[in-house]
Amino acid sequence: MSAVFPLVPRRRVIGLAFGGVRSARRGIGSDVASTREYRPGDDVGWMDWAASAKLSAARGADEFIVRERFADEAPRVVVLCDRRSSMSIRASRLRPLDKPQALLTALELIGASAVAARSLTGYLDFAEGEPHWRPPRTEQRAAPGTFDRAFRAPSDTVSRGLDFLGEHRRDLPTQAFVFILSDFVVPPDLPTWQRASRSTGGHGSCPIQATPNGGALRSESNGGESDTRQTTT
Repeated sequence: MSAVFPLVPRRRVIGLAFGGVRSARRGIGSDVASTREYRPGDDVGWMDWAASAKLSAARGADEFIVRERFADEAPRVVVLCDRRSSMSIRASRLRPLDKPQALLTALELIGASAVAARSLTGYLDFAEGEPHWRPPRTEQRAAPGTFDRAFRAPSDTVSRGLDFLGEHRRDLPTQAFVFILSDFVVPPDLPTWQRASRSTGGHGSCPIQATPNGGALRSESNGGESDTRQTTT
């Protein structure tokens, strides 16, 4: 079984029902959002019997209180994959990192983690110069060979990808996760990065940098705020 990591958004998500992450919306879930007085048609399972008893005793009449909960929903997950020629470099005696294999390993890890959270997953690259876009509309894992693609993307592929996702923000609701796989030899320009942070609904952007020492620099950005830390793959 593949290793997984938790998808932990900075804020409550707006995604698909019956996922594994707490939502901003009310619904079926485990976290209590608030309480209110009973209304006809409310499920008896929502009843807060202890609070109802206290309120009834205080008012001298039968009063009932129900709990409202945050729905458990699934965030969307999208991978922006840098397929410039420098990402095709294999391992050698002097260069321990196999970049194509690192991409496949990261894609497998992200895919397994998305499935564990019952998330819809999407994928974007510019391997042939034009956007290859799979919107996040399925929970199914990618078929074998799906990511065995060319390394002929333009030099500004990360910037192009961020702009593309900004134009398709309907597929990226609040707190979607966007993983950017690249060596960042050609980083996105600052205006593009800031524009992407503003335009894609407050998603969590997670750059993952392929580095020769086997590490990954993971930065989560949201609305212009970033939290950068060194992790190990």
